[in-house]
Amino acid sequence: MIISDQPPLLFVHIPKTAGVSISRALVEGNTKHPLCIKSKHETAAAFIARNGPEAFHGRHTFSVVRHPLNRFLSQYAFMKKHQDKWPQFESLRSPDDFVDAIERNDTNIIIRIEQILPQCAYITLDGAICVDDVLRHEAIESEFRNFCAKIGLAPRHLPQANRTNAKLSPSEKVKAFVTHYYAEDFRLFGY
Repeated sequence: MIISDQPPLLFVHIPKTAGVSISRALVEGNTKHPLCIKSKHETAAAFIARNGPEAFHGRHTFSVVRHPLNRFLSQYAFMKKHQDKWPQFESLRSPDDFVDAIERNDTNIIIRIEQILPQCAYITLDGAICVDDVLRHEAIESEFRNFCAKIGLAPRHLPQANRTNAKLSPSEKVKAFVTHYYAEDFRLFGY
């Protein structure tokens, strides 16, 4: 999560949705706001529970969402890219293996719930979107430029960060899993 007092801004960082790029564009240096916790992937509901609704609603809130299938494949590719840090990911030979690990709740593979949490869990309260703006990953450069203009920020360069560059073709098993597991993301965000 990125929080700013001037301008009053709060970015809810959903994993694998260009959050590192957004963070680098918004924050100069390595400053941390006192309302942030150690994890950069906190849900809006958890933030409000910790800090109260005024701390959330008193800022312009936004997030970025991504097509659930592309996000799932990006998470898989990210895990494979970083198996030097987490050797247990070496056992994942394909996205199908990632599906199997989720279905059996393999905590050796799913080391942090944010890896697989639906995007809607980050930015909804009582089933409704609670952030002021939802940007689309698929058009992130233009959406971020328009967002900055909307809230009065000078144009910012959006660096490419944490990119996996994997071109994966999902199997029918992966497509069926993602369609079911992330059904609310598809409905809520119109994918």
